[in-house]
Amino acid sequence: MVRQVIGKRPIKQQESIYAVNLKQLNAETSNVDMVIMIHDDPVVDIILETYEDGPELKLHHADGVADILVINQVEHLFFQRKYPPCKLQIIVPTDVAACWQIRSGSGDISVGQLITDSIHIKSGSGDVDIFEIKAHKACFKASSGDITARKNKLNELQFETSSGDVEMETIHGNIMGKASSGDIVLTNQQGDHMELETSSGDINVKNSVVKQAIYNASSGDIEVEHFKTEQVSMRTTSGDMVIRGFTGEMKGSTNSGDINLSHISQFMLDLRAHSGDVTIAYGQASNVAFDVKTDSGEIINKYPMQVHQQTKNELSGVIGDGGNLINVKTSSGDILLHS
Repeated sequence: MVRQVIGKRPIKQQESIYAVNLKQLNAETSNVDMVIMIHDDPVVDIILETYEDGPELKLHHADGVADILVINQVEHLFFQRKYPPCKLQIIVPTDVAACWQIRSGSGDISVGQLITDSIHIKSGSGDVDIFEIKAHKACFKASSGDITARKNKLNELQFETSSGDVEMETIHGNIMGKASSGDIVLTNQQGDHMELETSSGDINVKNSVVKQAIYNASSGDIEVEHFKTEQVSMRTTSGDMVIRGFTGEMKGSTNSGDINLSHISQFMLDLRAHSGDVTIAYGQASNVAFDVKTDSGEIINKYPMQVHQQTKNELSGVIGDGGNLINVKTSSGDILLHS
């Protein structure tokens, strides 16, 4: 039975510092949630909602650096008891510092509407939520916590999770991210470069325009929808690839996973599969050159073309002037071409 700790009176600790000439702001908690928000006043207001003998606020400010720390005064040894909730609020001018360092153990982190040169956020089991931030460099890390980000302009973004999921929407800038067992979902991205990697997690990218992209998944799937690029490389081991609405040059490879493409236009496709099947539905494309081969799989073509060469294991041909290229090679997997 969970009981409220008797006699633990809720209290509030407050500190303020002037924001003038503040170069770096560091904030760290253990199991306390942290919320960073903006206001128009030229001061940094710090509010800790805690309880008697509970987490305590410490502040150090010197030489343009402010350190905000929440520490536990005593260890909680009785896990069956329920302690009052705690929260750290940091309220700042939007461009208060050129550098941010934010850390939490099991507490959640929420940060919004900052303008800065660099921001680094690290969480253990707590979740991380970032919105409407403008920064040259950003780094977000979480262990089992999730990372969500929306409407951010970040020249360079790096993120990493272990078992937590990553969900990002409307990010402008270059992205490099990794996840182990967590999924990565990105929507409405724009940038010059995007590199994503997962182990057992899935990669899902929608409605994005990126000059160059690299997606690698081991046992996870890769799903791309309404994606435009100059060049993309996709690789899976046992995971499947599903691409819907694609424009650009693509190199894709998988071992036992399947590859399925549909609604493609202005494309150059170089696809490799071992035991997985490859299915391509290229719609009403009027200029396509084909070169497909399989070792022991089957080739099924349901689209009229001018055939140059056709055997049991090979098919080459053209529609129109052959401006778009489809090059497919499988070992034991089948190849299906249709409209």
